[in-house]
Amino acid sequence: KINRLIEQFNNRHPDIHVDVKLTNLHRANTYSVGVDQWLKAGEGPDVIWWFGGSRIAKYAQQDLLHDLTPVWQLNPHAKHFSKAVMDAVKFEDKVFAVPISTTLLGLYYRQPIFEKLGMKAPETWQQVIDSCNRLNSQNKSLFALGIKDTAWILHGWFDYINLRLHGLEFHHKLLTGQHSFLDVRVRETLSHYKQLIDNNCFSKGYKALNTWDVFPAILRGYSAMILATGVPEHIRFQSFEELAIVQFPEINPNIPKYTVTPTEAFIVPKYTKLTEALKTLLRFLSTESFQLGYDNSKQHLPANLKMKPSDKLYTTKAIDIIKNSPGGTQYFDRDIDIEFSGKTPLIFKAFLDQPDIEKTMKNLETLRLKVFKTK
Repeated sequence: KINRLIEQFNNRHPDIHVDVKLTNLHRANTYSVGVDQWLKAGEGPDVIWWFGGSRIAKYAQQDLLHDLTPVWQLNPHAKHFSKAVMDAVKFEDKVFAVPISTTLLGLYYRQPIFEKLGMKAPETWQQVIDSCNRLNSQNKSLFALGIKDTAWILHGWFDYINLRLHGLEFHHKLLTGQHSFLDVRVRETLSHYKQLIDNNCFSKGYKALNTWDVFPAILRGYSAMILATGVPEHIRFQSFEELAIVQFPEINPNIPKYTVTPTEAFIVPKYTKLTEALKTLLRFLSTESFQLGYDNSKQHLPANLKMKPSDKLYTTKAIDIIKNSPGGTQYFDRDIDIEFSGKTPLIFKAFLDQPDIEKTMKNLETLRLKVFKTK
């Protein structure tokens, strides 16, 4: 697919012929190791697909990536990229990558479920708790949850509660090891998380199913909503018009509604010669035509949000939310050191089973001291 798209580039720029040789490392861990080795050895692919957020900042800080700010400033397509997306490719206000695709972690729901009960999708935290109790009385849950092989979704709940209570700056510093997990603000975040557990907001049987297994629960009316990054490809809806998406509810009215907007990008290693031809190619990678073709098979949204209205209303709404986001973060998994995020699913699983706030804070802090003491 990329080869066909690059062929378009060559047809548009006959004076600049680009030969593409793709290097595929299929396993996620293998790829991460490969990227690390290429950048540190100073030899490898000229352009590398990579994750946004701290994964880019890590190498930018080590001066292993080209600063693409001058290239980006002259890019006529730059105006079509949202602040939330650009946050993912910046370090110290400099641009170090071309954003290529994005997704929105949001709350999906079927409108008829709420309409039959004379309810609306919750917009505030109190409405969340009230909705949990009302749905429980109907033998339903507000949120479908599945953590078998997808325990990372528990991170998403922590991300949003922490963002809605304390904002983007605190969340970023917490996930980069600059704040203790014994901070009173973490206690407040976990206290709100505990409210969801205590009020039976999550569906039962979450250990036996993963996130995509439980998605049909909202179609059948067993649960009202689900926190997810998209619609599973294998699900076929009778009517996509019934499916909607909303932002995570407000908790502190003084905190803007930041988004969890995982973004993927192309980075240019410092060992690559940043020629005028390559700069032209980078601008092509940021175009709507390239990104629509690239993301069409991935169930992701192009990072370039200059798009025609989608035939799916929830996609149009997701794009609108991303465009208007005051700032974004990646998944907890991507914004914190991988040595840390590899251990936290077990901690949050234990919290889900027995929401002991003090024990969870101590476990997270012990892990922070272990991981970040040598960073």
